[in-house]
Amino acid sequence: MPDGLYPPSTPDALRNLSETVQQSSMSRSQKDVFTYYLLKDYDFAFSASTLNGDAAMEEAEEDVSTTARAERFASMRCLAKPWVVFADAYWSLDNEEWEVC
Repeated sequence: MPDGLYPPSTPDALRNLSETVQQSSMSRSQKDVFTYYLLKDYDFAFSASTLNGDAAMEEAEEDVSTTARAERFASMRCLAKPWVVFADAYWSLDNEEWEVC
């Protein structure tokens, strides 16, 4: 993957990253895992950004659901449970959610 694509800082950057993943020579399963991970990021960022104020942001960090689009995608693509667990663990590590991983 080219340098500077992750993390995407704009919707266009996310679209570019997604296209890069889809055009890669990885297997469909690998592409789906990458896409699932990116959707978890998207779900978290969108959910957190819709809240206002510091107290709301703290609440978002504790209570926000990061699964909406990601889980629907995993279900739609029949992503194998071990791959979902794998991606969830890495996402949790990357986002310092130590109790989850």
